[in-house]
Amino acid sequence: MTASLNAGCCSSAKQRCSSRRSCWPALVWSGRIQYWHVAVLALIYGLGRAIDIPARQSYVTDLVGRSDLANAVALNSMVMNGARIVGPAVAGLLIAAFGVALAFFLNG
Repeated sequence: MTASLNAGCCSSAKQRCSSRRSCWPALVWSGRIQYWHVAVLALIYGLGRAIDIPARQSYVTDLVGRSDLANAVALNSMVMNGARIVGPAVAGLLIAAFGVALAFFLNG
């Protein structure tokens, strides 16, 4: 499995790619990005979020206390929905102006 995963990456990109932050923009910029790269990233991201979101929600009460819980949940919802609106808009402007690789790099 590892050999097939490494086969799609160019060797120069693998040398520059010490982390996901630098690998994805390098793959996009070089034109070597393939469907399975995106599918693997989406799978890993989804699995991480499936663990991260419930863990964050479980300790909100410990952070703010019971009396401020409703306000904390409302503020969190507002921030998350705002990010869902503003993030793609900013990404679209970045992609239009500078290309996809820079948007990937800034997204981290």
